[in-house]
Amino acid sequence: RRRGLKIHRDDLSFSLLEAVRLGKEDCIPSLLAAGADPNCEDEDGKTPLFLAMEKGGASPQTVKELLKAGAKPDKPTYYMQQTALHMAAKKGFQVVVKSLVSARAKVDKHDASGNTAMMYAAREGHVTIVRMLIREGADPDAKNLQNEAGIHLAAKNGHVAVVHELLAANAYLNERDSRGHTPLFLACKAS
Repeated sequence: RRRGLKIHRDDLSFSLLEAVRLGKEDCIPSLLAAGADPNCEDEDGKTPLFLAMEKGGASPQTVKELLKAGAKPDKPTYYMQQTALHMAAKKGFQVVVKSLVSARAKVDKHDASGNTAMMYAAREGHVTIVRMLIREGADPDAKNLQNEAGIHLAAKNGHVAVVHELLAANAYLNERDSRGHTPLFLACKAS
């Protein structure tokens, strides 16, 4: 009688991390079905969900598969304490941001620098994501460790549409960052 190959869960999880890292999305459902841990971590604490965002964005279907398998959308990396939502907002992946928020990702979770997903979206000029996160309860006046809010980050990077969106959400315009700069000063400096 032949015995089947016995594969350890750790091997499956390592394979899942590698499949995501290499963009082999067709392998992911099989690995999850075989028992790979959707919350496994690499040496930096990056989960498959986080890696999918960091490496250029997995398809919305892959994100849904990982979430359905139990991936925790708020699981942070070790060093920067970033989540998949931070990375998806930074990269501008609208459909994925929507999926993560639907999976109850915390919209105001701060990373090690104090940034939220909305702040990343504001800094990068992703107005639709800023609007979506505010609609889901993100604080337009949340501050990072430099006392910058999303409006500071958008203004200093010249993202006028994001500044308008934040003002429409009643973001405070006269707050000074840790260097004493207001959003208006930063906008003038950026132009």
